[in-house]
Amino acid sequence: LGGGANENNLMVRAIAPDGKSFGELYEKGYSGSAPWNSTLQAMQSLIDEVVRDSHEQCGYLLAAE
Repeated sequence: LGGGANENNLMVRAIAPDGKSFGELYEKGYSGSAPWNSTLQAMQSLIDEVVRDSHEQCGYLLAAE
């Protein structure tokens, strides 16, 4: 969770080991069955308008020299 009054934004991030696990996070969040659902609802109640919604997927590559 990040953002603030000066930045005028709210950012929620999650980390998962793979795409399947990340999909399960979404499913639990949208179905209301996630243990953090009440926290998510409380955060969403502070939002007046959704300006942008995105999903970012990052990875890392390890290489030996």
